[in-house]
Amino acid sequence: MEIRTYLRIVRKSWIAISAITAFVLAAAVAVTLLMAPTYKATTQVFVSVQGSTSTSELLQGSNFAQNRVTSYTAMVDVPQVLDHVIEDLGLDTTVADLAENVSASSPLNTSLINIDAVDGNPQVAAQIADSVARRFSDVITEFERPAEGGASPVKLSVVRAAVVPLGPDSPNLKLNLALGLLAGLALGLGFAVLREVLDTGVRSDDDVAEVGTASVVAHIPISLDADAPRLVVQDAPLSGRAEAYRRLRTNLQFLELTANKRSIVVTSSLPGEGKSTTSANLALALADAGKSVVLVDADLRRPAIARYFGIEGAVGLTTVLIGEAEIDDVLQPWGDGRMQILTAGEVPPNPSEMLGSESMSRLLEELAERFDVVLLDSPPLLPVTDAAVLGRSTGGVLLVASAGLVHKAQLKTALGSLEAVGARILGVALNRVQGTKDGGYYYGEYRQQHGDEPQTSGAARTTRPRSARRAPRTRSAGTSASRSTDDGKSDPARRKRRRRVLAGVGAAVVLVVGGAAAWGLSAALTVRDELSAAAEAVTRAKDAATAGNTDSAQALVTAGREHAAAASAAMENPVLGIATHLPFVGDDVAVVGLVTDAVDEMTGTVVPGLLDALGVLEGDGLLKDGAVDLDALLAVRAPVLDADARISALSAELAGVPRAGLLDQVAAPVDQLAEVLDGVRPDLRTAVKAVSVLPTMLGGEGERNYLLVVQNSAEARSLGGIGGSFAVLNVKDGRLSVTAQGSSADVPSFDDPVIPLTEDEEATLGPLFAMFPQNPTMNPDFPRAAQAFQAMWEERQGLRVDGVLATDPVALAALLEVTGPVVVPASGTELSAENAVQVLLSDTYADVEGNESQDLFFQQAAVAVFDAVTSVSDARALMEPLAGSAREGRLLMWSADEAEQGHLDGTVLGGNLTGARGTSPVVGVYLNDSLSSKMTYYLETETHLRTDACGADAPSLGLDLTLRSTAPAGAAGLSDWVSGWSDGTQLYNVLVYAPTGGSIGKVTIDGEEIAEENRSRGVHDGLAVEVLAIELAPGETLDLSVEMTAGTELTGAPILRQTPGPRALVADTTKRACV
Repeated sequence: MEIRTYLRIVRKSWIAISAITAFVLAAAVAVTLLMAPTYKATTQVFVSVQGSTSTSELLQGSNFAQNRVTSYTAMVDVPQVLDHVIEDLGLDTTVADLAENVSASSPLNTSLINIDAVDGNPQVAAQIADSVARRFSDVITEFERPAEGGASPVKLSVVRAAVVPLGPDSPNLKLNLALGLLAGLALGLGFAVLREVLDTGVRSDDDVAEVGTASVVAHIPISLDADAPRLVVQDAPLSGRAEAYRRLRTNLQFLELTANKRSIVVTSSLPGEGKSTTSANLALALADAGKSVVLVDADLRRPAIARYFGIEGAVGLTTVLIGEAEIDDVLQPWGDGRMQILTAGEVPPNPSEMLGSESMSRLLEELAERFDVVLLDSPPLLPVTDAAVLGRSTGGVLLVASAGLVHKAQLKTALGSLEAVGARILGVALNRVQGTKDGGYYYGEYRQQHGDEPQTSGAARTTRPRSARRAPRTRSAGTSASRSTDDGKSDPARRKRRRRVLAGVGAAVVLVVGGAAAWGLSAALTVRDELSAAAEAVTRAKDAATAGNTDSAQALVTAGREHAAAASAAMENPVLGIATHLPFVGDDVAVVGLVTDAVDEMTGTVVPGLLDALGVLEGDGLLKDGAVDLDALLAVRAPVLDADARISALSAELAGVPRAGLLDQVAAPVDQLAEVLDGVRPDLRTAVKAVSVLPTMLGGEGERNYLLVVQNSAEARSLGGIGGSFAVLNVKDGRLSVTAQGSSADVPSFDDPVIPLTEDEEATLGPLFAMFPQNPTMNPDFPRAAQAFQAMWEERQGLRVDGVLATDPVALAALLEVTGPVVVPASGTELSAENAVQVLLSDTYADVEGNESQDLFFQQAAVAVFDAVTSVSDARALMEPLAGSAREGRLLMWSADEAEQGHLDGTVLGGNLTGARGTSPVVGVYLNDSLSSKMTYYLETETHLRTDACGADAPSLGLDLTLRSTAPAGAAGLSDWVSGWSDGTQLYNVLVYAPTGGSIGKVTIDGEEIAEENRSRGVHDGLAVEVLAIELAPGETLDLSVEMTAGTELTGAPILRQTPGPRALVADTTKRACV
C-alpha cells in the first residue's frame, strides 16, 4: 500500500482508531491504578583477588575477577544465600518466592555486581538487598576457599549499601501511558487496515483494476439527501452528481462507436446498483449536449424508466417486438424533442429470448440509423443473462458498480460473462462513491462555490461566497486569544518548538504503529493464503489417492503440510495475538487460528496416515499369492479409525463456528476446510466399515462359507434377476476357494416359505419369494432375500452359510475389463468385457442345448471369472469396477453375523429397502418378470425422477418410467424357454415405493389415469407401495408416470433406486417448476 492509502484509511476509520486508543489508554490507567506498588533497592559489591602485590599479579587478579563475575551473578538466588536471608530478616516467604524478587547484574568490563531486591515495603527492600550482599559474599568466599585450607583468594566487598527508595519502581504511570498510547494506536490502525484489506467490496479504481482490464469512466458521488431528485441532470443541474453524469457523457464520447452500432447497454452486476438512474441521467446529459438519443427500457423483468419519468409504460419495447405496434407509435418524446423514450411495455414470460431475437436486432439497427446514441437499460448480469445477450449485438456495455455494495468476485464474474460472449466493455461507472475527497474526486467544493439547488423557476439563484456565510465571532472581555507569557504577549518560539516536538513524536508514532500494523497485516494475509493453499493441496491429494496415484498424493500432502506450517508460524505474530482480544476482529482472528490448527493436524497426521493405509492396496500390498493379506489389512485399521475420529471431531468443531459476522476472507477458509472434510468423510466411512468387518469376514477368526448368487437378469427380479447360478466360497485366513457349485435345479422348491414372512411381505410379494430359489430377489430388501437364500441352501445342501453375495453378468463384465478375457472350459467360449452380457444372457440359450448344459456353462463362466479376479495382484485395479457395480445395485452382500451386518446396513452393498438416506428421500421402482421368460434381455428402460419443493405439507415428486421392447415380432428366432411360450409379449409386475413418510398419488399409463378401483396399493416395511401389472408387446413402448410425496423432513436431493437390468441404467433427476 502507498502512504496516501494508509492516510485514507486513517481518515475513514479515525473514530474507531480513537476509540480503541482511548480504551487501551483507559485500560493502561486502570491496570496502573490496580497494581500494588513495589520498590527496588540496590547494593553494589566489588570482587577482588587477595594476596596480589606485584603489578602483574594485580592484573592477573583483575582479569580473574572479571571472568568470575558472570558466574557469580547466577549464584545470587541460590538456597545457600536466601535461606540465611530469610532467617536473618525473619521474612514470611519461601526461597522460591524470594528468588523471584532478587536479581544480580554486572556492568560491562567491570568487577562490580549490582544486587537488586524488590518488595512492597521500601525499607524491607533495602534490608533484603544488604542481607543478600552479605550472605552472598560469605557463600562465594567459602566456595572459592582452597581444598587444602587457608584463606579464599576472592573477596567481595560492599562498595554501596542499599538506600531506602523514595518512590515506587513499579507501576510506572508515564511508561504505561506511553505504552498504552502506542499499543492503542497500533491496535486501532491494525484494526482499520485489516478491515480495509479484508473488505472485498469494490470502492475505488484500484479495486476495479484488480478484477479486470475495464477502466473506470465515471465516479458518481452518493447523495446523502433522502429527498434528492432522481433525475439530477434535469432537476438539480448544478449538483455534483449531475456534473458526474455530464463527465460520464464526455468520457463516453471519446469511445468510437461504429455507425451501425451506436447502442450502449447500461447494466450492473447486482440489482440496486443504480443502473437505471445512470441510464436516465446519462440520456438527459447526452440530450443536453445536442445529441439525438433514445432511451430504451430493456429491463423486461423489473422495468423502471417509465416510473422514473412519470410516463405511460404499458406499451413499449415488447409491444414492438411482438409486432403489435410500430416503433413510432410507442416512442415518447422528452424535453425539447432531442430525447425519445421507449418504455419496456408488458413484462413477457421469456425476456432473454425476446432480447436475443431477430426482431430485437432489426429494432436496434433501425434506432441506430435514426439516433446518434441508443441507450439500453438492461437487467443485472449475475441474476439473468439478458444484458449479456444484448451486449453481443450492441456497440458496447457500460457497467455500473455501486461502491460498497458489489464485491470484487461479483464484479469479476460480471465482466467475465461479458467477455465470454464477446461484448465490448466501454468501462465501469463507480456509483455512490463515499467520502468527499476520497480517491481524488471531490464535489463538496464544487457545490459550495457554484451552488447545488435546481433553478426550476427560471430565475437566477443568488449565492454568496463561503466567507460571507458566517460573521466573525468577537471575543468577550477578559478572554485570551492565545496562550501568553507573563507580560501578556504570546511566545511564538515556544509554540513553534512545541509543534516541532509534537510533529516529531507524531511521525515516530505513525512509523511505529504503521510498521506494527503492516507486520500484522502481512501475517494475516500469509495465514489466509497458506491456509487456502493447504486446503487445496489436501483436496488434490484426496483426488490423486482415489485415482491410485499415492506418490503424487504423498507429494501433495507434503506440500500441504508445509503450507500449514507456514500458516501456523504466521499465527504466532504478536500483533495477531493482540487482535484476538479486540472487538469486531477478535472472533475472526480466533477462527483463523482454529482453522490453522485443523489444517495443520490434517496435513501432519490424518492424511499421511490415510495415504499409508491406501498404499497397502497398491501392487502386492494386499493381495499376495492369491490371498488377502489379513496382517496388512489389520495394520491399516488403526490409522483409518484414528483418521475417522479426528476428522469427525474437526467437522464438529467447524460446525460450531458461527458464520454470521465473520469477514468473507475468514469465512472462506472455514467453508473451504469444511468442504474438504465433507469430501473425505464418505470415502473414509466406507474405509472404516471395510477395515472393521473384512478381517473377520475373510476368515481371520475362523473359516467362513459364503453363498455366491449370480443373478440371471434376463429374467427380471426386483434386485436384478433370478437366482441362476450358485457357488460356495470358502474363506480361511484371507484365502478364497470355490468348494461347491450348483444351479436352481440343485435347490428344489419348497412347499412352504423357508423363513417366516411379515404381513407386509405376504401382502406385497406373496409366499413364492421364499419358496423357489429363483425368487428371493423379488424382495427389494436384500437382507431378507439373503436370509431366504441361506435357508434354502442350508436345507437342501446341508452346508452352513455365513453370508450371501449377489452379483450379475454386467458386474462380471466390468471385472473382465481388469482381468482380461477368460475361457469357459465346457465350450471353449471366450468371455470378454465386450461380449459377456450378450453371451450369458442371450447367446447361451441359442448355442447351448438343454438346461443342464446351460447351467454347467453358467457355473463354469462364474468360476472362470472368479479365478481371474483372485489372480489379480493389484487390489486397487479392482476397486473401480467393484464400486461401480455396488453403486448400481449389482453387487450386494449380507452377513449372518449381526455385528458385521450392522456395518453393511445402510450402504450400497447392504441393499436395504429404505425410503430415506439422511435427509434425502429415496424412491424405488422394481421389475419382476411374471411370465418365467428370459425376455428382459430385450427390455430397455429410462427412468426420470422429478422433484420440487412447492408443497406446503410435503415435498412433491414424480416418477416417469419408459419401458421399450426390442424383442423380434412374434418372438421370431427365440426358443420357448426364452419367450416363455408366448409371442414375445413381456409381462411384469412393477413395484413403486414412495419415500419415508410419503404417499402415492395419481398413476397414469400412456397418459391415461388408472382408476382407483383398478389400483393395487399397500405398505411394505412402512413404505407406501403400488403394484402395477404391465404388458409389453414386441416393439411396443409404454410410459408410466407416478405422482408421490415425501416426508416433510426429507428436504435433500432425492435418490432413485431401481432394478439393475442387462443394460446400463438410464436415469436422471430434474427439478420441475412449481404450478
